[in-house]
Amino acid sequence: MKGSYLFLIALLLTQKVFSNPVEFNNLIKDSPILSNIKYVGNLKKSLKYHDSRGDHVILITQKEGISPSRPDVSSKIEFHQIYAYSYIIKSSPKLEWLIMDSIDCPGLDSEMEFFESKILLDDADGDGLVEFYFPYRSFCGGGVDPKSLKIIMRSGDLKLAARGESKIVITGSPPYGGDLKLDSDLQLSKNKNFKKNIIKIWNAIVIDKRD
Repeated sequence: MKGSYLFLIALLLTQKVFSNPVEFNNLIKDSPILSNIKYVGNLKKSLKYHDSRGDHVILITQKEGISPSRPDVSSKIEFHQIYAYSYIIKSSPKLEWLIMDSIDCPGLDSEMEFFESKILLDDADGDGLVEFYFPYRSFCGGGVDPKSLKIIMRSGDLKLAARGESKIVITGSPPYGGDLKLDSDLQLSKNKNFKKNIIKIWNAIVIDKRD
């Protein structure tokens, strides 16, 4: 595991910038363009960008509540959902893809959050089609356990992902956790630039300092 972690750090140091980062505009909640777009949950972030296919809008939303599987256990927030929608804007918005995930943690500590500052829009392979990289974390447990980490990349019908756990760092103790599993398609040569981007984002989110 140590060798794998050092390899990721080396990649980060040798690849300091993303391939072709894409500019985007953050949209406010009452933006007219959002009035005809349907989504579930509370809107947390919305952005607009352009590529060779046209104009696109991405919405990130979250929904929380009591556990639907054990509503008798607690009135605490123990059920978490996260969504990322992509719409292409033609005469009317059309859904291109949807990322959706949830955790149900009756009686346990829980959370689900996305890394807003690490969201990336890029054209890593230079084909004029933008990729969206969405990193987020979740936790369902207790004690000082690692959190689950995911980075989902979408571009049209293409979906690639990295899944693993945070690396716990506590002063005076050896670190633990940090396991990473990449989709097998990320080993293909045609996806090498997507893999580089995913690893760079992973290195930026994997350290989980606990004091």
